Amino acid sequence: MIRRYTIESLECKRTIEPEKIERYRLDYKIDYGDRKLIKKEKLLEVKFTFNIFYLKDIGSIKVQGKIYFSDTIKKLNEIDKNWGNDKEIQRQAINTLFKNIIAMVFDTTRHMGLPPPAVLPQFSPEGGA
Repeated sequence: MIRRYTIESLECKRTIEPEKIERYRLDYKIDYGDRKLIKKEKLLEVKFTFNIFYLKDIGSIKVQGKIYFSDTIKKLNEIDKNWGNDKEIQRQAINTLFKNIIAMVFDTTRHMGLPPPAVLPQFSPEGGA
């Protein structure tokens, strides 16, 4: 169903010095914008903005791009018409964007002096989490 996604812009801001960052909380928000049916390629293009907020005014990350759904024209028209109500399509989009964008910005946050954009598991020498 999801064929691909593209990134158009990435903005990363840190508002305090890295050594002053102690405790923080992450908040994520995905907003969807314009949708466009590309009949020739049988795609539905959906613009998105993916925000990661480091609460306690530490910083933020903003990624903008497009996600493309592939199916029959009839099904794509259905998806477009029911965009806000189709929980399965929303789940697919959120999971695809979350996994890929979080992985993409890990290195960026390291260079910017921000904590990782997601909580990583802690492992013990015995092999358990």
